[in-house]
Amino acid sequence: HLAISGDIIWDAYFRHVLSIADTKHNAFLRAWAGYEIALRNALAARRARNLGFAVEGYVVAEDMADTDVGLRDAVNAWASADDPLAAAKALDQARWQWLDEQDRRYSFTDEELAAYAAKLMLLARWKRLTSSQKADAEI
Repeated sequence: HLAISGDIIWDAYFRHVLSIADTKHNAFLRAWAGYEIALRNALAARRARNLGFAVEGYVVAEDMADTDVGLRDAVNAWASADDPLAAAKALDQARWQWLDEQDRRYSFTDEELAAYAAKLMLLARWKRLTSSQKADAEI
């Protein structure tokens, strides 16, 4: 099986993130990467199965994925979405819920700052997506 170049990049990205988490002793960053790897792999596996492909060829960094995180509801919501924007929203809602479960409110640690930054990135993305959607509707 030839590795897809995007998968090679994702694998390298996640390994780099985890090396930073280890260097900085940042438990939140390590947990976030494990969650994102698990989510990415769950989506890739679902797509591969739907297309009749071997799942093993489309997952990355399996050794670093959080195997304890429950993703069934998020993947099912993504798969049953009516359009790509609704699918993205379903995944980001799962991410937001995970972030809520992870952040340590009022701890004033690096982990709290990282969780807050992750939420800000999700909010900024949704502002861009909904602004773009509104602009398209006005045309």
